[in-house]
Amino acid sequence: MKKGGAIPPSVGTETETIMLGGKKVKFKKGALHKQLKIPLDEDIGNSNLRKIKKGEVGDMVRVKGKMFKITSLMKKRATFGLTLQGKK
Repeated sequence: MKKGGAIPPSVGTETETIMLGGKKVKFKKGALHKQLKIPLDEDIGNSNLRKIKKGEVGDMVRVKGKMFKITSLMKKRATFGLTLQGKK
């Protein structure tokens, strides 16, 4: 691992399985929080999830005062978070 590098979202992340639409879905609990460097006890917010979902891959987005480049994985995680909340 590089010096001073961030811990990859997959390290130390618990995998959870839920039923969604009659299918089993596995996901890494807290992975988007880690990717956005937001503590698990803090809410990301629906408006931030929608900003990420609507943005294009490569665009910059401000979340909780920090700038992040939107990746395809980040978009998938934000969309999944909105789906779990029942909001689109």
